[in-house]
Amino acid sequence: MPTGDAKHKLKLLPHDPERLKILCGVCGEYIALIESHFHVTIAQRDHSFVITGAKDQQTHAANALCALYESVKEHDALSLATVNAVLLSMRDQPQDAKHPDKRHIILADRKIQLQNQKQVDYIDCIQRNTVTFAYGPAGTGKTFLAVAAAMEALYQHEIQKIVLVSPAVNAGESIGFLPGDINEKFNPYIQPFYDALQTLIPAEKSKKLQSEHVIEIAPLAFMRGRTLTNAFIILDEAQNTTIEQMKMILTRIGHNSKIVITGDTSQIDLPRSTVSGLVHAQQILQHIDDISHVTFANAHVVRHRLIQKIINAYDKDHH
Repeated sequence: MPTGDAKHKLKLLPHDPERLKILCGVCGEYIALIESHFHVTIAQRDHSFVITGAKDQQTHAANALCALYESVKEHDALSLATVNAVLLSMRDQPQDAKHPDKRHIILADRKIQLQNQKQVDYIDCIQRNTVTFAYGPAGTGKTFLAVAAAMEALYQHEIQKIVLVSPAVNAGESIGFLPGDINEKFNPYIQPFYDALQTLIPAEKSKKLQSEHVIEIAPLAFMRGRTLTNAFIILDEAQNTTIEQMKMILTRIGHNSKIVITGDTSQIDLPRSTVSGLVHAQQILQHIDDISHVTFANAHVVRHRLIQKIINAYDKDHH
């Protein structure tokens, strides 16, 4: 993406019309000051801002907006002196400086704090791109953070539906031979989704959203032939998809939709002769605009301190 023509998209959360009014100033005077100071243009719609200009100046302008929004929260007012002080302070910040607000996912009644820079980069990729691939070991937060980002997008009315998808392949076991109806058979495969939802929102709210089909949890095979618009789609355990299945889910994307695809290429349960759709996608979908790739390492494991040690032990034994 060309540096000079790039657009920086920013949402100031939580959405508070009164705070936004104070931030902008009378007739947008404070926004005009920020534009003039950093030589950018800022388009505003409610709590969303699009900043156009040189990339480093976009970053400074975005950080200034975030800092001033926080100042309004603390003081319920904004003065010209405060605005000028913040603008001058931004000159000394590194270009890739992240505002603290970027380190949280904000839901209706809680904030989810991001644990490391890789998680911050992951959420940034999800917000900026239509398709995001996340690779890496268990315990790095790939699935949990994707679900949290989807819930945030739902609460902010950016999407209307969340679709949680998983292939029904596990250690060579066929879903047809498992006991129970289709839901009972499939439940073991999508337990990580239920675990994430249980942590993020009250059980009653989760059940209500599922009964209203705002949140849909389904086997990958059920996605064939559908077009998903205004939706946030998450494909978990993607290392267990075939090439055809991966192509199928990627071509379900409709207008105003996002898809996050997570997986661990060291945990493939497909027959040895079958190429993993995740491995194949990682090879052929690099360098395509609006598709991002985030790779987590053992060092990014946050679930439990022992998991990182266990993964490292197995890696050493394998090599």
